[in-house]
Order: sequence, then structure tokens, then C-alpha cells
Amino acid sequence: MNFFNNTLIITALLTLPFISARQVKTRKPGQKSIPTPIQTKAPALPAQDEAYRKGAAALPAKTYKQLHDDIKILKTDQVINQNGLLTDYFIAFVKNNAQKSALADALTQALLQTGVHLHAKFSGDNEKDTRQLSAVNQQIANIMSQLKTPAQQELEKIKPVPTAPTKAIPAPAKQE
Repeated sequence: MNFFNNTLIITALLTLPFISARQVKTRKPGQKSIPTPIQTKAPALPAQDEAYRKGAAALPAKTYKQLHDDIKILKTDQVINQNGLLTDYFIAFVKNNAQKSALADALTQALLQTGVHLHAKFSGDNEKDTRQLSAVNQQIANIMSQLKTPAQQELEKIKPVPTAPTKAIPAPAKQE
């Protein structure tokens, strides 16, 4: 009998916490549970988006490496559109930062190409991918020609053509 009483007490002590646990939510029989809607937000563009579009007055100057790292963390839909071309947002981002940082044209072009190389989506069809890259390269060439001021374009047309070096005329010898 003593063994039976001890077993009964131990069993009661072990099951008591499970029985007295408070139920979190009860629902009536036949009632379906409705899941709580999850609030999702559209992907937010950086806070400086308006500054990029308006001109780069509010942007701090950055180095090429900093801009390259910024391009790495941009989302693909911020760089490449559905047609496989560069987005207006990305073009404005690169143009304004390059002007603010006074980057050389070669570095600006490299930043544009970086966006393509990191974020382009390829289909696996070589001909289609080649056409897509050709279109993007043409777009980059157009952007680079727009970046040059008319004065720079005129200077490029006027640049003298290097000629063959001429022999220096020796100075006359002094007579004493």
C-alpha cells in the first residue's frame, strides 16, 4: 500500500504542471483559425534616391573603391531592368557620384560595367546573351558620350596628331 501511495503521489506531481498549464488561445469547435497577416514592405531604395535624381549636391565625395562596394550591395532590380538594360536609378547613381568625386571617365565607365557584370541575368543562350551585352555596352557608350561637356568634345576633335620627331638644330658655336 505504501508503494502504491508513493507511486500515486509521484505521478500526480509529474502530471500536475501539464494539466494546469494555461491555454494560449481557445477556439470554438468548427471555427477555423485565421493566420495573422505578415506585413511586408516593398524593397526600399536608399534614402539618397532623391539626391541622386536631383543632382549630387547633398552627396559626399567617395573613392572608386567605395563606389564599387556600393554597387556590389545594390539589388539587381536597382541596376538592371526587365529588358536587361541599366536602370535610370543606377545611371543617376553612377553619374552623380562620379561627378561629385571627380572620377576620370575610365573609372566612371568601369563603374557602369561593374553594375552589368555583377547584376546581369543571363539566359544560357550565347546568341541572346551576346545581343544583351552588346545593347548594354552601347548604352554605356551613349552615357559616356553624354558625360563629356561640349568643350571637351571640341578639344578631342582639335587634338594635334603626333608627328615624327624632328632632329634638333644645333646651336651655332661661339667664336672667340
